[in-house]
Amino acid sequence: MITGILGFMLNALSIIVMSAVTIIALISLAFYCRAIHIHRLSAESRQTGLWILVFSPWLIGVLSSTMVMLLSTPEISNFVGNQFVHWHHPTQFAVDSWHGYFVSLILGLALLVALRACFRVARSSSTIRTLSSLSSPRPDGVRILDTNTSAAFTAGIKDPGCYMTSALLDQISAEEYSIIRLHEMAHIKRNDPVKKTLFHLLTTFFPTPLALSFNRTMTTAMEQSADAAVVSKHHDKATIAKTLLKVRRLAAQETADQFRLPQICHYGLDNIDQRIRYLLADKKGGEIPILPVVAFIGLLAICCALGTDTIHHAVEISLYHS
Repeated sequence: MITGILGFMLNALSIIVMSAVTIIALISLAFYCRAIHIHRLSAESRQTGLWILVFSPWLIGVLSSTMVMLLSTPEISNFVGNQFVHWHHPTQFAVDSWHGYFVSLILGLALLVALRACFRVARSSSTIRTLSSLSSPRPDGVRILDTNTSAAFTAGIKDPGCYMTSALLDQISAEEYSIIRLHEMAHIKRNDPVKKTLFHLLTTFFPTPLALSFNRTMTTAMEQSADAAVVSKHHDKATIAKTLLKVRRLAAQETADQFRLPQICHYGLDNIDQRIRYLLADKKGGEIPILPVVAFIGLLAICCALGTDTIHHAVEISLYHS
């Protein structure tokens, strides 16, 4: 039995874990049932929506845990006369209880998933440092890699850089070079490699098919936003689209998959058809309704607080009578 502040924190953690698992299951079910139509949003709103989806299990977990634990303290419970949400003995955590085992199991699995993801990021960082050391910087900020593979990308977390290969430079015009450079510099300005890496880490807690879908959707939205940044400075959308197609064709002829890492934003490898349609479209999609989303998150937090307490009592009663 763990008591005091540590016991209080472990009970709060158990509620966070139960709520997060519940929300992850609900999000997964909603996507498999096609109940969430995030593809109808603009690129910027799609990114915001995806961040909300991957953060919401932990945000809702913290909110529901805060509600339960605060309402369970004797001072607040006696004052408000709480009869709906109450965690018995909030400062006592039984390690050998069902929720002690549950928390240990989930945290162990989460730790393994997080370590595996961090290992991939560390390995990617090592690869990017090698690429940086082998590249030659230009005065305009582009780093050139002497290789037969045609590729252009932005990579790096601490000091992201724009990379192009010599094979690509030999086959593009000055105007196409300028378009690609503007695109990659937009990634650097938006810190997309950092965001893409963090997003990749958060999606590892979701089922693998859903995590892959989330990452593909986020990658496409980031690329579309970078394309939009190019349009603001180079207004010929047709030329931008032709450049995308040309780089995609050149990359498809080579082994460009060697550059597929979580920290890399590619120019010509990801969903070119979607990017061109979005680039040329007059209507970019809807905006995310922030207030309803915030209200829904609050409602889910309340439901998790009520549900967690109910599940806790149900399990305790079943174990007591078994």
